[in-house]
Amino acid sequence: MGLILAGIDEAGYGPLLGPLCVGMSAWRVESWSAGDPAPDVWEILGGVLAREVRGAGDRVVIADSKELKRPNSSARVHPLTHLERGVLAVLGVIGRRPADDAELVGMLGSAWPREPWYEVGPTALPLAWDAGLCGIAASRLAGACEKAGVGPIALACEVVGESRFNALVRSGGSKGATTLEGLRRHAASVIELAAAHPRDEVRIVCDRLGGRERYADVVAEVLGVPVDAVGVIEETAERSRYRALLGEALGGRSIGMVFQCESERAHLPVALASMAAKLCRELGMVRFNRYWGGRLADVKPTAGYWQDAKRWLKAAGDRVSASERRRLVRIA
Repeated sequence: MGLILAGIDEAGYGPLLGPLCVGMSAWRVESWSAGDPAPDVWEILGGVLAREVRGAGDRVVIADSKELKRPNSSARVHPLTHLERGVLAVLGVIGRRPADDAELVGMLGSAWPREPWYEVGPTALPLAWDAGLCGIAASRLAGACEKAGVGPIALACEVVGESRFNALVRSGGSKGATTLEGLRRHAASVIELAAAHPRDEVRIVCDRLGGRERYADVVAEVLGVPVDAVGVIEETAERSRYRALLGEALGGRSIGMVFQCESERAHLPVALASMAAKLCRELGMVRFNRYWGGRLADVKPTAGYWQDAKRWLKAAGDRVSASERRRLVRIA
């Protein structure tokens, strides 16, 4: 039997401006025995993948996106170099080669929000890397995956614009409703992948949502099952594990779901999901700043996080109308 191991993580949950992006990557291990721990994909593919930039050489780095995103002021290395290389290399293994940011987001199953500040012209890709080198990296990774019997089968990102973000907060009663929306969509995709591999075990790993330890209700909501169909395996300060019976939705099979602290350091699929989410978030802000830079040439671009976003909004003043601010500024 095989194992489908999916990871889900977000980028942009905290900012005041710009999109929330929720990423997902799914990998399949061809030979796996029931009861075995989840494999370390970094170790299996150590000849072509690395956990950190230092000492990586020509290997593709898959790691927590917060460690890979370079400062926007970086002159020697483009800020998105490592994020872009990893995401495009894995997409190349799956057989997708986006020519620009709109194609990238489309290939990841989403679209840029329908707001003027995201409807400016596309950004050509690769932005920070050479297309030929990306192709070589993808080819090397594909060969190693085939030899090891381990490889990516899906990479996705849900892009949530400001208006939709605010609507989800209002309807759900809290900011957490925004992340749950992404979890639901990605979990549904994982279930579809599982249906295509009826003999495989299926596990989804997510980063912790805040400081909570109990997630049985979240698992039920995300997977669309009754709470009594969710069995608790472990609930500790480090990790919360569950097994849910999906009934006819998965032919009577069950699915495992884990919420773990710093899961992007322990599971490569989560790290890659965080990279896809961060890359989309950053490319969204490129569009954002290109649009507003055309209207507010004297205002320094923003990364969208609270302090900097407040600086940007103050500098923009009444040149951003009240109706635009309602659509532009996130409420939580």
